[in-house]
Amino acid sequence: MTEATNDIAGITTRLRGAADGVFYSRSHFGAFYDAWLCESPADSRPSCFLHALVSTFERTKGEIDGLNLADDGDALALALAGLGPRDHILFFLSSAISGGLLTQAHRTTAQGDEKKAILDAFMKALDGPKAVFNATLHSGEFEALTSSEATWSDPGHLLPALILARRRLCVIQTRTRSGGRVHGTGFLIGP
Repeated sequence: MTEATNDIAGITTRLRGAADGVFYSRSHFGAFYDAWLCESPADSRPSCFLHALVSTFERTKGEIDGLNLADDGDALALALAGLGPRDHILFFLSSAISGGLLTQAHRTTAQGDEKKAILDAFMKALDGPKAVFNATLHSGEFEALTSSEATWSDPGHLLPALILARRRLCVIQTRTRSGGRVHGTGFLIGP
């Protein structure tokens, strides 16, 4: 048994405790997970959500009692542990929780304090720094077209859309009639 296997088993065990009582849609979470991997590829990471489940399960086989791929909590812990180092897991979790993919009850999105409770459980399990997820806007300046009575939107609600939009942003290069190049950006609307 290698040290890396012990570490994965330890991380998976701690994540199992944090995942207890957390609900999510496997299909939505899996799609988000796969999109996340496309945006931040690395050689040591799994190729997709299912690959993370199976490969982490195989690496920890016999190390953790009662580990079950059919259990949603265990599947969540295995997928997260498959992301690699703690910082990668925390970065992914901040996006997934901000996007409302993880809840403490059977509903479609997490409510305000519920997100914080889920974050706190995972932060405690991973011994993560508390400041990672507690960024707040301390001051701001309004532009001419911005209403001073407007409320601030939670940037976490925009994150899934930004990740999707980033994948559809493309560079456009054209030539002018005189042969010069013109560069710009575009947005892919269709599939």
